[in-house]
Amino acid sequence: MDSLLAPLLPGLLVLIVYLLLAARIKSCTRRKWCGLLLSSIGLLVLIHSPSWLQDLHTYPFASGVILMGWLLFLDRNEYRRARSNTPAHPLWTAPTSNLAPNFPTDALMHQLLQLLHEEIGLSKHQTLRLDTAINLDFKCEDREVRHFIQVFRQEFSVHSGDFKARRYVCSPLTEILVKCRLLKCRQKIPLTIGMLYQALKNRRWNTRTLEAL
Repeated sequence: MDSLLAPLLPGLLVLIVYLLLAARIKSCTRRKWCGLLLSSIGLLVLIHSPSWLQDLHTYPFASGVILMGWLLFLDRNEYRRARSNTPAHPLWTAPTSNLAPNFPTDALMHQLLQLLHEEIGLSKHQTLRLDTAINLDFKCEDREVRHFIQVFRQEFSVHSGDFKARRYVCSPLTEILVKCRLLKCRQKIPLTIGMLYQALKNRRWNTRTLEAL
């Protein structure tokens, strides 16, 4: 009986892991990168696995991991935001007393604020200005800012240009060391709403131009 079940165990394990990942990962970007990572791991295992691993049903397991990765990658677009169905942010349904004077209120700024609210969260009690820095003035972690930038570039097709994330946020490793109080994060350059808005209008990131705003 055990000899009959043994070949099925890798497939069952891969199926369980896939169902868990598919149920928990709802972000288009995360599904894409998770799918590519799993496919790469499966290919590496297939190519470089030593002979003794072949006795442990490595090939079926690795093939299942590759398949799982491709399934996550291929259905990622089903989890792309439907902008037309997104409820309006409270700033746009209530009196706009917490928007600074001369703050843009066009459709592009509307979409940008919606994305900020969905990915990071906007406080109804904070007055928003073009020089409000999402990496300094918002109560969010660097990983949230990094994820927001990825989604921002993907959702609005903004070319990354000469964008360097390390100018505005700590690297993942540095962030861990800072939390453990083993390292001090260097001073960050403000990443402002005005910079994001101008990059959205230009569909391209130009560091010198945007930081001079």
